[in-house]
Amino acid sequence: MLKVGQATCPTSRSVLFLTLAAFLVSACGLGMTSEARLKRMQQAYEQGEYRAAIIDAKNALLEQPENVAARLVLGRASLELGDAVSAEKELRRAVELGADANLVVVDLGRSLLMQQKFEELIAEVTPELVTAGTDRLFIMRMRGDALLGMQRPIAARGSYTQVLKAGDDIAAQLGVVNTYIAERNYSPARDSLDRLLSSDENHVLAWLASGSLGMLTGSPERAARDYGKAAKLARKKSDVALEVQALSGFTDALLVQNKVDQARPALDRMEEIAPQDTRTLVISARLAVSDKDWTTAQGDLQEILQRVPDYRPAQLLLGVAHKESGNLGQAEMYLSTVVAAAPGNAHARRLLAETRIELDKADEARQALESIVSDPRADVDSLATAARASLILGEFEDAAKLLQRSVAAEPDNVDLQIQLAFAYFRTGNGDYAAARNSLDESSRLAPDDMRPIKFLAQLDELEGNYRSAKERYLLVLESQPKSPPAMMALARLAARDEAYDETRDWLEEARKADATAIAPRAILGSLYLALGEFATAEEVIEEAIDLDRDNAQLHNVLGLAQFSQDDFSDAELSFEEAMELKVNEQSYRLNMARAQAKRGNAAGARKTLLQPTDGSLQHIPSAVLLASLTADAGDLDGAITIARRLRELHPDEAAPCALEAELLARGGDFPGASAAYDRALSVQNLKRYAVRSYQIRSKAGLANQVDPLISYLRKRPLDTNMKIYLAQAYQGMQENGKASAQYEQVLLSEPGNVIAANNLAWIYLEDGDPGAEKVARRAYAIQPDNASVVDTLGWILVKKGALSDGIALLRNAAELEDRPEVRYHLAAALIAAGDVEEASGFLREILSTDAIFASRQDAENLLLTL
Repeated sequence: MLKVGQATCPTSRSVLFLTLAAFLVSACGLGMTSEARLKRMQQAYEQGEYRAAIIDAKNALLEQPENVAARLVLGRASLELGDAVSAEKELRRAVELGADANLVVVDLGRSLLMQQKFEELIAEVTPELVTAGTDRLFIMRMRGDALLGMQRPIAARGSYTQVLKAGDDIAAQLGVVNTYIAERNYSPARDSLDRLLSSDENHVLAWLASGSLGMLTGSPERAARDYGKAAKLARKKSDVALEVQALSGFTDALLVQNKVDQARPALDRMEEIAPQDTRTLVISARLAVSDKDWTTAQGDLQEILQRVPDYRPAQLLLGVAHKESGNLGQAEMYLSTVVAAAPGNAHARRLLAETRIELDKADEARQALESIVSDPRADVDSLATAARASLILGEFEDAAKLLQRSVAAEPDNVDLQIQLAFAYFRTGNGDYAAARNSLDESSRLAPDDMRPIKFLAQLDELEGNYRSAKERYLLVLESQPKSPPAMMALARLAARDEAYDETRDWLEEARKADATAIAPRAILGSLYLALGEFATAEEVIEEAIDLDRDNAQLHNVLGLAQFSQDDFSDAELSFEEAMELKVNEQSYRLNMARAQAKRGNAAGARKTLLQPTDGSLQHIPSAVLLASLTADAGDLDGAITIARRLRELHPDEAAPCALEAELLARGGDFPGASAAYDRALSVQNLKRYAVRSYQIRSKAGLANQVDPLISYLRKRPLDTNMKIYLAQAYQGMQENGKASAQYEQVLLSEPGNVIAANNLAWIYLEDGDPGAEKVARRAYAIQPDNASVVDTLGWILVKKGALSDGIALLRNAAELEDRPEVRYHLAAALIAAGDVEEASGFLREILSTDAIFASRQDAENLLLTL
C-alpha cells in the first residue's frame, strides 16, 4: 500500500533528480565517481536512453542499495521500456526510502495500469496526492482507465468528464469514447473518433482507440490499418510504450484474420524495443499457439504469470493453450479464473463453455454463457456455443431459439443454418418442415456444400421419400466419390427394398473407399452371413476385427460365420473372445454353448450356461438349450424343473410353456404336454404351438385333437394355410364333411388356392358328389403340371367311365411324378379299359418295394385278381 501524505510545498517533477542527487551526495558522503555516475544516469534518462540509464542505476545500487535517485531512475526507465512489474517494485521501494510520493504517484499509477491492477490503482492513486494540476488531470484520466478496466463505464465517464471540464483533452475524449465502447454503443464511439482524427490525424491514442473499435465491430482489416498507423506515429515520436501497445493491437488484428506470417515482423519489433513487456510475451505466446507450439506458448505465459499472477490476458491465453493441447482440466481452471475476475468478458466465457462441453459438463457450459445470451445483443459465437450445450442436454427447443437469434444476426452463415435445422429436427415430434427450410436456405447459400444435401436426404428417408433420398445421396457421391457414409446410406435404402445384391455392392464400395472404416465391414459381414455366404462373411469380419479387436459384436459375428461352416472349434474361440469383451451379453454365452454342444462337449456347454445360472434363466433361448442339454444328459426331471422355473420368471412369455410341453411329451406325459401347449397358446397365439399341440394329441390318441387348431383359427380366422391344415386333419380323421367346409371357406377367400380345390375334389369323389369333376378341373386350370392335381382329375374321369381321357391324364401324372399312388390309379384304369398286361406290370413294379401308400392294400388285392 502506498503510504503518502499531502506534500508541503510544490515541487515540479522536472527538478526532482537534481534535488535528490544533491540530497544523497551530502547525506551519504559520496565521492566524485558516484556523483558522475548519477549524473550520467540522469542525462541518459532525460535523453531517452533508458537501457543505459538502467545499467548506471543498477551499478549505483550495487554500491548504495538505498540510493533513492537510482531507484527512481530504475523504476521510471523500466516503465518506459514496458517492464511495469519492475517499475512498480522500484517505485514503491523509492517511496519507502524517502522519495516524495507527490513526485512518484503518477508513475506508480502508470505501472499499475499497465499491469491491469485496477483495484489497487483506484485505492492508492488519487488526485489529492499531488499538487500539480496537470498531474491531477493525469491521475483522473488513469482512474477513468482503471474504472473502464473494472467494467464500470459510467463511473469512468465521470472521471473523464472532470478532466474535460478543465479544457480540451484528447486523451479524456478518447476515454469517453471507450466508455461508449464498453457499453457497446458503437455508433457514438465511431462518430467521436472520426471527429478527433479529422482534427488531429497524428494522435496516436486516437488511432489506437479506432483500432480497438474496429476489432469490436468485426472489422479486423480496418483495425489492423489503424493500429499500424498508431505504431508508425509512436515510433516517430520514440514513444516505446505506445508503440508496443499499437503493435500488440496490430498483431491481434492480423491473427484474427489468420495472417500469422504478417504478424511475425511486428513481434520482432516488440522483442527489439520491449522484450520484457508482458504484451510482447503475450504476442509471442499467441504466435506459438498459432503454430501449435504449446511448449513455447505455455513457457511465455507462465513467465508472465510469475511476474504478474493476476494478469488476465496471460491467464486467458494459457487457458486457450491448455484447451488446444488437450489439458482440459487446466484450461477450465485458468478460464474460470478470468471469468471470475472479469464477468463481462464474453470471449473468456465462451472459451470456458467450449472447454466444459468437451469435459462433458454441458450444463455448466450453459451456465457460463447465461449472462451473455440473456442479453439481446449477445454475440453470435456465444449464442451458438450455448445452443450446442442445449443440444447436448437434449433441450432442443432452447437450442432452436438460440440458433434463431444467431441466424437472424448472420443469415448467410451456413453452419448456423445447418445447426438450426438439426435443432428443428429434434424438437418435440420433429419440425421437419422448418428443418427443411433451413437446409434449403443453406443449399442456396452454399450450392457446393454437401452437408445440407446429406441432411435433406436423411429427412427424405424419415418422411418416406426414398427415391428423393437416393437421388440426393447419389448427388453427394458425384461431389465426393469416396464418401463411405453416402454409400452406406444407399446400401440402407437398397436393403429396405430387399435389393440385397445392390446392398452388398454399395457396402463393398464403402469397404474399398476407406481401408480403416469398420462400419461397412461389420454390416457387410452380417449381410454375407444372412445370405449364406459364410466364408466371405468370415473374411470381411476378420478385416473389421483387425481394425477394432475390442469390438465384442464383431467377434460374435465371426463366430456365427465359423459355426455356419461347421468350424465349431474356431467358433467357440470367437464366442469366448466376445464374452470376455462383454461379459454380461448372454447371447454370446449361448452361442458359445451351442458351439461346444455341436462339437460334442455337452458337459462344457452346460457348464458355460450354468456359470451365470440367473443370467441363463433370464435369457429364454439360453434356458431352452440348458434344459435340452440337461434332458439329453438323462436328467429329464431337472430339465422340467428348469422349464417351470423359467415359466415363473417369464409369466408373460409363451416359450417357457412350449419348452415344458416338449419335455413332458419327451417323458410320455402327453396330457400334461397338451395342457402346457394350451398355456402357451393362451399367452401367444402362434401357429407352431397349435400345430405341435395337435400333433401330440394325435400321436397319443387324445380326445379333441383338433381343438388347438380351432382355437388358433378363432383368433386368426384369415389364416388360410391353417384352415387347410385343419381340413387335412379332418380328412385324416375321416370327417370329410368338416374337411369340405374348411376347403370351401378357403376357396371363397382364395379362389386360386390349388391345394384346397384339389383336396375338395377328392373328398367330393369319395362322397359321390357330382361336383367333384368341376372342382378338379378348376384345380387343373390353375396348375396343369402338378402331378397330384392331374392325378385327381384323371382318377375322377376314370370313375365316371371316361377311360380314354382319364388314362391320358394319369399317364401324364405318372410322368410328372413317379409316385406309387399315381401308378396304382393308372393300373386300375388300364384294367378297366381291358389292358391287363400293362396294368399287371405297373402293379408288380410298385409292390416290389416297401413303399407305403394309401392304396397299397387295394393294389395287392387287384393284382391277385389278375
